[in-house]
Amino acid sequence: MSYKDIMVVTKDAMEDVADAIRTKTGGTDPIKVEDLDDAVDSIETGITPTGTIQLTQNGTGIDVTQYAAADVTVPNTYEAADEGKVVSSGALVAQTAKPDTITQNNTYDTTGYNSVTVNVPVPTYGFIVKCTYDLSDPDYMDDHTEWPNPVLSTDSELDNYSVNDYVILTGYASGAGGNTYFVAYGYITELVTGGIKFYCIGVRKPASLT
Repeated sequence: MSYKDIMVVTKDAMEDVADAIRTKTGGTDPIKVEDLDDAVDSIETGITPTGTIQLTQNGTGIDVTQYAAADVTVPNTYEAADEGKVVSSGALVAQTAKPDTITQNNTYDTTGYNSVTVNVPVPTYGFIVKCTYDLSDPDYMDDHTEWPNPVLSTDSELDNYSVNDYVILTGYASGAGGNTYFVAYGYITELVTGGIKFYCIGVRKPASLT
């Protein structure tokens, strides 16, 4: 061996190297000089992820460091019986049919119902003939308004009607220079003695009454 192959290393330097190795490996045993290379090789510098981890439930903090891939297969917790249910306050609730029938036009809350029965009757008009209407000043008869005076009639059909029933009136208005024929349609707002209070939707009347 030539002097060129000889290197002088101090004791303190060697102890520093050994201490550094023990810090990495967590060891406490003395390390011989001839074992330094093996000690260095034993230091873990990291891992190479391999394989696939199978995940079958939701969760957090799952250590997947050593795996190269994750196969997530979380089963559906719903059952066939849950079909059509809605989530209410965090729970599945079955929808049911709205228990009452809707019979009037309006806006309704149908949350939680899977079906709604709507039966809004289409108005049909009855006939009240032989009507008279007092058109004395300052009263009037016009459409899209409730006539201020009652419509009187001796028609026996009057007994068959109720408030909100749609009717067609045929008769005479007085107080405008004699009796004047009119035809009007609308609905009953009140039943009075010998007649009705009437909301007029449309009226046909001579020019003298316009």
